[in-house]
Amino acid sequence: MVNGGRSELLLLLLLVCRLTVGPVLAQVRHPLPVLWMMPVSSGQGGVNLTAGLGAAVTLALQDLKKQPPPLGNYDLQLQLLDSQCDPAKSLKALFDAMWAGPKYLMVFGGVCPGVTSLIARSLPALNLVQVSFAAASPSLANRKWYGNLFSTMPSDRAVNQATVKLLQRHHWTRVGIVTQETTRLSQAYRLNLFGSRYQWMVVDGGTGGWRLGGHVSGCTTTSVLTAADGSIRLQIRPLSNTNTPGVSGRTAQNYQDAYLQQLIQEGAPLSALHAFAYDTVWVAASALAQVMEAVKHREKYSAKRNVTVSEDEVQKMLLEAVKKTQFEGVTGPVFFRNGERPTSIELIQFQGSSGVLVGEFSSETQQLRLRNHLLKFKGGGPARDQTLVRPQRRHVKLLQYSIVSSAAAVTIIIALMLLCFIIFHRKHWLLRSGSVSQDQLLLLGVLLSSSSVLVSGVDGASVSDGTFEILCSAGVWTLCVGHTVSFTVLLIRTWTLYSLCTVKLKQRSRSSRLLLWMLLMDVLVLTSWQILDPLRRVVLQHHVEMDPSDQDVLVQPFSEHCGCSHMELWLTAVYGYRGPLLGLGCFLAWNIRSVQTDHPAVSGQRLALSMFAVTVFSGSGVLGSLLTSHNPPLQFCLSSVLILCCNICILIGLFGPTILHVRLNSSKLQPPCELQVEAAEEEDEEQLSRLNRQLKSRTSQLDAEIETITMQLSSESEILHHVPRSDHAELRSVSWNNEARADDRNPEKKLSSPEDVNAPELVQRRLSVQLPILHHSYLPVIGGVPSSSSSLFGSREAFVHHDAIVTTITSCPPGGHVTAEPIRRQQ
Repeated sequence: MVNGGRSELLLLLLLVCRLTVGPVLAQVRHPLPVLWMMPVSSGQGGVNLTAGLGAAVTLALQDLKKQPPPLGNYDLQLQLLDSQCDPAKSLKALFDAMWAGPKYLMVFGGVCPGVTSLIARSLPALNLVQVSFAAASPSLANRKWYGNLFSTMPSDRAVNQATVKLLQRHHWTRVGIVTQETTRLSQAYRLNLFGSRYQWMVVDGGTGGWRLGGHVSGCTTTSVLTAADGSIRLQIRPLSNTNTPGVSGRTAQNYQDAYLQQLIQEGAPLSALHAFAYDTVWVAASALAQVMEAVKHREKYSAKRNVTVSEDEVQKMLLEAVKKTQFEGVTGPVFFRNGERPTSIELIQFQGSSGVLVGEFSSETQQLRLRNHLLKFKGGGPARDQTLVRPQRRHVKLLQYSIVSSAAAVTIIIALMLLCFIIFHRKHWLLRSGSVSQDQLLLLGVLLSSSSVLVSGVDGASVSDGTFEILCSAGVWTLCVGHTVSFTVLLIRTWTLYSLCTVKLKQRSRSSRLLLWMLLMDVLVLTSWQILDPLRRVVLQHHVEMDPSDQDVLVQPFSEHCGCSHMELWLTAVYGYRGPLLGLGCFLAWNIRSVQTDHPAVSGQRLALSMFAVTVFSGSGVLGSLLTSHNPPLQFCLSSVLILCCNICILIGLFGPTILHVRLNSSKLQPPCELQVEAAEEEDEEQLSRLNRQLKSRTSQLDAEIETITMQLSSESEILHHVPRSDHAELRSVSWNNEARADDRNPEKKLSSPEDVNAPELVQRRLSVQLPILHHSYLPVIGGVPSSSSSLFGSREAFVHHDAIVTTITSCPPGGHVTAEPIRRQQ
């Protein structure tokens, strides 16, 4: 009996204790009122934005109830306020809730950036702290204005930093930004903005995955997938990638399964921010529980017991508690740096019909890790951020320069061979040519102008600026001087033949001075050009061209040439005084085109053809150089061909027939060897000495005769002087004069007496004939004209002075009659 009563009493005590303890444990969870502010819908006819988040918040509150003290001692009570995404309405709803009570310590949520920024700036005045799961705007990072706002959603600034790192990794410096609220790639296919030339990067900072859409604006899903192939999306990692349980005791996968099951139970749609909302509830609960425990401890154990902590102190304590929050959530590590949460940004590339994780960016370490083996580009590599402009130098190709320079070298060698031929056959060359010195000058001009071809084709990229300027000056000087010498010699010959045929000038011509004046003019102009405005390297940019092998590459041709500040002015000065002379040369050449001479070098037809060739090639060269200045290789080839063709025409037209004639008649004109030449020269000197001795003997005889005649004249003059003048003498003198005139009319009359022989008229006539002959004979003795020049001693063909041009004109154009006679012109 006693034992049975004790047992019933024990059971009764246990029941009472359970009933008593049960209510006590339920009362231990102190309520913590929190305002949950977010738009319930997106507007009129919009969907409920809180539907998908409610399941995550409910799951977080359930997990909080299972936590041990002190976290399990508090019950987080959320009061939902509809902000309607209107800053004014949301601020009014906040004030109404604060007025109606209870006392709120924290604001939870905030989706619309405009509402969040306005509420966050008013939090310090209301002694509130806001913890958001969607405050990702970079403008909210200003801690001076938004010091009481914290967000578990990483800021879009972290996404922007990841974007910049990706752009820098592939050297993309020019980026086009497309802002669109609807499907992002719906228009790419229609505008043909896809393929190897384009790289799309979808940067929205969200976690909702790919939203390619369906049939949008006439584009099918296949079209959108085609346009999106290869594009890269940068998004915040929605869930932790570790299998370690977090502060709630759940892993990321376990939470996702529970969340999906909760959605099925509530029949709510999926929300992209559910994991961040779950962790935000834990941040709020942890901070509030920590502050409440600290307040209780101060009120119970501090020196000032039973003293209530002020709202300002609670707000500061809560702010510090949120700043120091750090735990492992379902979205990864949760902590704050300047109000922002560091996180990892995922880079997902759309390949085919699915996304592939190709890289990650850590906002805490600012490091980008790419999986290059997973990245796939449609082209040979990453697309270019802009059309590549590739500079291309236009210069004379080595093959072109080799061909042209070889032709110029051949021309120079031919001219040198002709010059040596003329020097070695100087005496015989003079018999068949107009003048040795003129021919030598003509060949010198050919050499200089041909040398300018070798200088002007040198590639400027292989030499320095100083060397390039020297080459420019050398090319201009050699071409101008060479052209001047060649053309002036032709003009002198043409003028000489024209004057002999048309004007019939037989005196010494001064046309050779023209060469000196032309050279002086060249030296004056070129020296002024060199001093006042020297030639230098000038880079000429040409029109941009498309690269046929790559559509993203433009070719920017450029060339280097010799130029100066007033190039047109100097060219006008160089061409100005040559133009009229070229015209004069053509006029003279036209008038002597049918003149025939016995010397091939001064033939009217060949001179005319050579003059016409020089004029035509000179004009064509100037015009061609101006028209092809944009294309240096073509300009070099064209000008070089014209210069060389002009020189070859001169060599063939003027020197070819003469050389042929000399070679064919070498046995008659050219001594067989040097010994014979020396023997012939010694023989000529002996003949000249013998002739001089004969002339001296003849001169002595003539002096004696002149002296005798002079004495006879003197005696007769004295006799005549003593004869008295009378009318009879005058009549006799008149009759004498008449007889003299009669004798002049009858040259066959025989003189009968010595008095008639010594008549004054006859004596005067003999003196007028003999004195010039004696004077001409005396000249060789005193160093005058060679005795060989006299017609009395040898022919002109046997002795020819080296400075004389002997030409025989056999025919002239109609209107000009020239008899066959030797013409002598001294140079």
